[in-house]
Amino acid sequence: MDELRAIDPLGAGWLAGVVLLACGALAWVNLTAPKQWEVLLHSFASVRLGKQRVRAELDLSDRNLALLLLTAILLIGVFAYEVSYFQGWGAAGLPAFGQVLLVTAIVVVAQMVLLRVIGSMAGADGGLEEYLRTVVVLNVGLGLALLPLAVAMAWPAWVAWRTPVCIAGLMLAVAVLLFRWVRAVAIGLGHGTPVRYVFIYLCAAEAMPFALALHYAGFL
Repeated sequence: MDELRAIDPLGAGWLAGVVLLACGALAWVNLTAPKQWEVLLHSFASVRLGKQRVRAELDLSDRNLALLLLTAILLIGVFAYEVSYFQGWGAAGLPAFGQVLLVTAIVVVAQMVLLRVIGSMAGADGGLEEYLRTVVVLNVGLGLALLPLAVAMAWPAWVAWRTPVCIAGLMLAVAVLLFRWVRAVAIGLGHGTPVRYVFIYLCAAEAMPFALALHYAGFL
């Protein structure tokens, strides 16, 4: 008589394939553009990017930077899916992961598009180009930081292990979000943008999409 074995959804083979895909993308960037890591490290740690990085080093049309952003979206989606299932907020399986990943991608891309639209309507930069690159850098940094946490959430399947990993990942995501808002204020003030406009943007383009993402993901 066959014995029934417990199946751990977070240890599924398809999830391992997704993580390996992300690792492959990172390995490709490391092979083709190793200097990109130094640029990202300094850009992530600095409150302001500087004109050189905005104009040349963080070119949004660069394929390696685009690949890193896509990989970060994938990794953020993986961790969000793991937390969602572990906390009982969502279902398990590839379709559920696809929904979480779609919400993640929409939020990230929508904020970048919104910055472009605001810049076009305003007819002035006001620090939007610098902040747009800041958003890209911080999203990439968050995705890379969540990679080991996503792996720890899935393998090995220790519930006692997963609880502190889940908390650490959520705290990291909140810290990066708050740091991004601090940098938004610093960039706006540095470009002479009135403080009230900066806070209006943060409420409309940062806080509200975040709340909507939680709502559509089933968290609110």
